[in-house]
Amino acid sequence: MKVSWQITSIGMVLSLVVGSAGSLAWTTRMSRTSDAELTVASLRPSHISGLGTIAPRGRIQHVAAPSNFSRVGRLLVEEGERVTQGQVLAYSDDHKLRIAELEQAEAQVCIAQSKLDKLRAGPDPHEVNALAASLSSAIESREQRRREFERANILAKSNSVSKEELEATGLRVTQASFSIQELEAKQKLLKSIREEDVRVLHAELQSARSRVSIAKQNVAISEIVSTMEGVVLRVHVRDGERPGESGILELGDTRQMQVIAEVYEADSVKLRVGAPASVTLKSNTRQLRGTVAHVRPLVGRKSVFDNDPVSDADARVVEAIIDLTSEDCLVVQSLSNAAVTVIIQVDEP
Repeated sequence: MKVSWQITSIGMVLSLVVGSAGSLAWTTRMSRTSDAELTVASLRPSHISGLGTIAPRGRIQHVAAPSNFSRVGRLLVEEGERVTQGQVLAYSDDHKLRIAELEQAEAQVCIAQSKLDKLRAGPDPHEVNALAASLSSAIESREQRRREFERANILAKSNSVSKEELEATGLRVTQASFSIQELEAKQKLLKSIREEDVRVLHAELQSARSRVSIAKQNVAISEIVSTMEGVVLRVHVRDGERPGESGILELGDTRQMQVIAEVYEADSVKLRVGAPASVTLKSNTRQLRGTVAHVRPLVGRKSVFDNDPVSDADARVVEAIIDLTSEDCLVVQSLSNAAVTVIIQVDEP
């Protein structure tokens, strides 16, 4: 009995030892698993980084010249000057000629309109009265010629007037009648408005107006007008110079400065409008703040590169537009195209 009790005691001790060892191993394994999960969670990125440049709102606008724009005749603005939408920035060298052509075309419209108005208004009263007086005089003259013919006809019966004189008197009566008919026709024509005359003058008026329209377009082509409110950032050509591929000048709306950040395509799905962003100027490491205002739905190649010789020049990126705070906008108003590094905060699930 004593031996059996000792064996039982030894078995119970061994069971306790084995159980304790197993419990300790399980606790250790669970502890390691939790530590690994915490380590992975701590390694998950909470931000996206990228390179970018500072630009005015809507980017920098290159003001180009029309294809038939020969050369700049007069530049009206200078670098750093603020302009408004619709303001004339420059004239071409043939601007004065285009203005003269417009004035000439407008004068032709006035002349054609006056002719048409005069025709529709009817004859001039003075001309009507003068024609009526001429007709009255012609009728009186014909009556006098008739009386002379009647007297000559009576005298011809008594052979007091030759046959030739009688015929001459009758011819004068006929000529007087023709004069009356001619004056009556003029009077009728003067008082009438022919539709074909109206159509002709109306066509002349339309043609003159078309020339005015063409002249206005030529004037508009000879003027370079600002399509936005902003600041002249750079002037490429001066008076007498021919514009090149860079255009005449560059404009930018510096009231709201933005950062065009390039984010790798793989990280673009994490971008959200309204996400806070930290921007660092490469020139002086100054810190700027902003928020993501827009994410362009287009994947393209990188256009901003760093000094890393092994960086992927052919990487595919998405542009994120970041609006800077009003305070930082004042700081970088004169730093368009400056290089920056960007860190955008993202929410991880």
